[in-house]
Amino acid sequence: MGEVLTRRYRLLLLAYPSEYRERRGDELLGTVLDDASPEQRWPSGREAASMLAQGVLARLDAARCRTPGAVWSEGLQMGALLLLGYALAGLVSEFIWDRVWSVQAGITVLLALPGIVATLRSRWIVALVLTTAWLTALLPDHWLSWPLGTAVVALAVLAVRFRSARQPRSVEWLLVAPAVVAMQHGPEPVAVAVVAGFVLTSLIGVALDPRIPIAAACLLVAAALQSTVGFRPFDDTQGSGTRFVFHPMPASYVLLAMVAALFLASHVRSRQLARL
Repeated sequence: MGEVLTRRYRLLLLAYPSEYRERRGDELLGTVLDDASPEQRWPSGREAASMLAQGVLARLDAARCRTPGAVWSEGLQMGALLLLGYALAGLVSEFIWDRVWSVQAGITVLLALPGIVATLRSRWIVALVLTTAWLTALLPDHWLSWPLGTAVVALAVLAVRFRSARQPRSVEWLLVAPAVVAMQHGPEPVAVAVVAGFVLTSLIGVALDPRIPIAAACLLVAAALQSTVGFRPFDDTQGSGTRFVFHPMPASYVLLAMVAALFLASHVRSRQLARL
């Protein structure tokens, strides 16, 4: 019973920023557990609301402590993690649904896992090399993966512009990737719900944490390119070595407009918070 309640309190603690949880998470958890009754299995409604509200305030305070440069570096890191997690989840879902496995798939998994770990640990050069190798390993039999291509660009910017930024990220960001895969492979109502939740989270993120819209914009860039531009360097079906396809869609322009709005809003908000 105590373990069940502890698990549920730990879920509420996710409302707090990772730095706060590392510093005071155990202390806060011990306090709420000491106040709980022996037969209690769920946090009370008032307690849950209080912890969520305090978590939001702690995130706002944490965001105010970051310079605009730190906001961009951490936002790009989060975006790269989303893209890598999405690409890995897509690879796993391809195996689960299509029952397709090959040596190439094994190689990409061996490149993907350490690449994600390197990104989590802020090892930009290592992550860039592994992600580029992952992308290259897929090219002989696949169209260019724009999520991986966008991740390569984000990691290159981090390696060149923010090489000294070393802020390890929490693995919880990877949990967004299966939701994005569900958007592609699930039924239409699921896809619509995921898109609506993603857009709403991004908009709330502008006020809550300016890193969130940067990460969301990275994912939207990949989605817009994936639906608009296709490139396959090794395609013998058309009688040539390469194949390039460009089919602009109104939705792609909407996505790119959202990307510009999210980047701009995040930049403005980060500068506002830096002046507080």
